[in-house]
Amino acid sequence: MSKRKDHSRVLARRPSEDDGPPLVVIVFVAGGILFGYLGGQVAFAGHHPYHWAAALVGGLLAWIAGELVYRLRGDIV
Repeated sequence: MSKRKDHSRVLARRPSEDDGPPLVVIVFVAGGILFGYLGGQVAFAGHHPYHWAAALVGGLLAWIAGELVYRLRGDIV
């Protein structure tokens, strides 16, 4: 009979599947921040902090939308 190999060391060296957020989420967040910032510039002309808040809100909403797209359709790549 042949010896059994111990694969625990090989499995321990593999990179994990969770290397960070998927590319689709990153693209959605970048687009949401840009769209929120520019939309805030147009909507709140002259009020400086509001367009930054609009960028944050846009990024958070885009993160949620990106996660939904990732779970329903998969990643871009």
